[in-house]
Amino acid sequence: MKLCINCQTENALDAVFCSECGMSLTQAPSGEEAMKLKRAFQAESRPEGSRPQPKRRVPATYKVLGPLGGLLISTAVCVLFGLWEGAVETFPEWVSSNPSAACLQMVLIFGTLLALVAVLGWRAAKGLGAEVAEMWDRIAASREASRGARRLGADMIRSHLTGMELSKAELQGAYAPGADLEGAILPEASLVGASLREANLSRANLERSDLSNANLFGANLQEANLEGANLQAAYLYRASLQSAVLKGADLEEADLRYGDLEGANLEGALLAGANLRNANLTGARLRGSDLSHANLYRANLQGAHLGSAALMEAHLHSANLRSAVLTEANLQWANLERAILLEARLAGANLSEANLSRANLEGSDLSNANLFRANLQGARLESANLEGAHLAGAKVSDGTIMPQGWKNIVASKPEEDPH
Repeated sequence: MKLCINCQTENALDAVFCSECGMSLTQAPSGEEAMKLKRAFQAESRPEGSRPQPKRRVPATYKVLGPLGGLLISTAVCVLFGLWEGAVETFPEWVSSNPSAACLQMVLIFGTLLALVAVLGWRAAKGLGAEVAEMWDRIAASREASRGARRLGADMIRSHLTGMELSKAELQGAYAPGADLEGAILPEASLVGASLREANLSRANLERSDLSNANLFGANLQEANLEGANLQAAYLYRASLQSAVLKGADLEEADLRYGDLEGANLEGALLAGANLRNANLTGARLRGSDLSHANLYRANLQGAHLGSAALMEAHLHSANLRSAVLTEANLQWANLERAILLEARLAGANLSEANLSRANLEGSDLSNANLFRANLQGARLESANLEGAHLAGAKVSDGTIMPQGWKNIVASKPEEDPH
């Protein structure tokens, strides 16, 4: 016997899918383990100290005849009066001379007809009742299956999915806010559109799983393995992803506002168009990642590694990039207004036509960087290394603080964009 963990239905050992809800049974428990889980499910489904009450089922025939009872009685009374009026008009002398006998005969005739109709109606109702019962059973099963697919109870998950092996599980649309899935093994699982709001997924293995459009608001994903996972358009507002592995993950258009990604590994991740406003990415590894068009307003990227990252047209207004590694990163057309780039490593970076107005670049390394037509108005570059940098067409103002000898550096460079 195999036990479906979704709806707790017993299935045959050779079953591939649950006969009740259709869930895959490839990883379903069987034998003694299944019986233990079933007893645990039953124990959790009722209050402590209570006994399960037998469910009383109303016969389908009564369900059919019950609503029709009043109609049948009223119809019978109308027919009886109709027969009496017909007899009075057809046989007035007989009715007037023997009223009692006439009334009795009418009642007998009506009773016989009513009994015949009742027998035929009962037989018809039994057949109809069976069909109705079957139809209601199908509706109930469909509702239960839908409920099982939409809702994985938090209590059940907290008790039975913590650390459980659920690789390739089909859990689309699962509803499990606050669930405890710490250390759960869910590689290549399908959690498309799942609601895991404030769930505990710390140290869970979600490698190559599909969490696109999932609700992970406030979820705990610390040290979780999400390498190669699909988190496209996922809602990760205020989620905790400290030291999580998101290498090669797809986070395009994901909402990571106020998320904590300190020390997270996002190397080669796709974050194009992602919203990382006020996110904490201190010490995060983003080498080779795609952050083009991403919103990093006021994000903390102190000490982050963004070497060779794509940040074209990224919004980094007021972002903290102190001591960040941006070697050979592409920041073309990026908005770095008021950004803190103290001692940042930008050697060989492409900052052509980037907005660096009022940015703080003190002590930064801009050697061989491309600053063609960059906006440096009000920027602070004292002690910055501009050796070999391309500054042709760069916009400076009286408020721009440049290192000594920067004019000689510019004069030695061509006017056209080298990139």
